[in-house]
Amino acid sequence: MMGMTIDRAIFITNTFATAYPEAHTQLWKQFIKEVPASKRSGHYGADNIAYVNWLKKKNPPEFQEFIKNHINVKTL
Repeated sequence: MMGMTIDRAIFITNTFATAYPEAHTQLWKQFIKEVPASKRSGHYGADNIAYVNWLKKKNPPEFQEFIKNHINVKTL
């Protein structure tokens, strides 16, 4: 599978934030602490791509539930 596209990463970030606002807020704060700015900046959507990849690696329960209920797993 090809890498995460910017539009898909933005969609997933925004949809996850809408579906799980408290979890997203807490996870985003953790993401900012753990992922260096150089890995999440540089172009439009870089932070979203880094965030989705970080969520996939961390695989918190809220994200697992979100993927199961809101996203076609085959396309992630």
